[in-house]
Amino acid sequence: MSIAEDYVRAVNAADEPALLALFATGAELRNPRGIFSGHDEIAGFYRNVVFAGRAQTRITRVIPGPAVEVAQLEATSPLGAPGNRTYAIDVFSLDPDGRIATLEIYYR
Repeated sequence: MSIAEDYVRAVNAADEPALLALFATGAELRNPRGIFSGHDEIAGFYRNVVFAGRAQTRITRVIPGPAVEVAQLEATSPLGAPGNRTYAIDVFSLDPDGRIATLEIYYR
């Protein structure tokens, strides 16, 4: 199982504890909405944006690596226009324990 697969499973289930367990304690999330540091800020972002939007995400491609994993994602939300999709590239930089140290999200 890849970190991207575990991540998507937690996001789709809006499972905050499972999601935060993937992140190292001092992790950083970077995306067009800002930079979120540590579990509290990261949890707030997912709770207020991703989970609130009821995003459902699927992986279209994963490029694995020993310390970095890159995933192409496609997301929809029942709150958006029918057929509207968001496409993203997520870059997971992993710590020595395999947890997310930095997650950079680029989307259109």
